[in-house]
Amino acid sequence: MTLSRCGIQYCYLKAAETKDLKLKTDLMGFVKTISYNISANTWPVWGDKGITISAENRLTGLDCAKTNLRLAVYLNKDYFPMGNAHWLLGAHYMVEKDYTRAILSLMKARSAYKRTGKAEYILMAQGYLAITELVKKPTREGGANIMSVVVKLKALDTDDANFFASQIETVLKYMSKITKKK
Repeated sequence: MTLSRCGIQYCYLKAAETKDLKLKTDLMGFVKTISYNISANTWPVWGDKGITISAENRLTGLDCAKTNLRLAVYLNKDYFPMGNAHWLLGAHYMVEKDYTRAILSLMKARSAYKRTGKAEYILMAQGYLAITELVKKPTREGGANIMSVVVKLKALDTDDANFFASQIETVLKYMSKITKKK
C-alpha cells in the first residue's frame, strides 16, 4: 500500500508540473487505476482466508474509492468504469454501515451498468443493493430478493455471473456477522 500511495503522489506531482494535456490525462488515469486497486484490496469482504483488513486500511480504501470515482468523472469515463467506481464506493460504504450512501452509490452503479447491457453486472449491483437494504431494515422479503438475484446469476452460467453469485453470498454472510456485533 505504501508503494501505491507513493505512485499516486508521484503522478499527482508530475501532472501538476506538466503542460502536456495528454500526459496529464494519462497520469490522472494512473492515479484512478491505483486508487481503484488499493480500494478493492482493502475491502474486507473478499473472503480470502488468513487476510485481515484493519480499520485504518478500510478507511484508506474508502478514501481511494472516492478518489477513483472523482477521477472517473474528471476523465469522463464511460458507463462501465463509472459503474465500477460507484459499486466500489457503495461496497465500502456498506461495510462502514453508512447504508444511505451505500444505497445511493449502488443505485448509481446499477444505473450505469444498465447502460452497458451487461446482465451480470446489473444483477451484481442489484444483489449488493438488496443486501444493503436488508441490513439497514431487515425484512423477510429482503432475503428472498437476494436469493432471487443469486438464482438469476447462476442461471446466466458465465464466469462473471458465477463469481458474482458466490460473492453476493459471501457479502451477505459478512454483513450478517458485522451487523449482529454491537
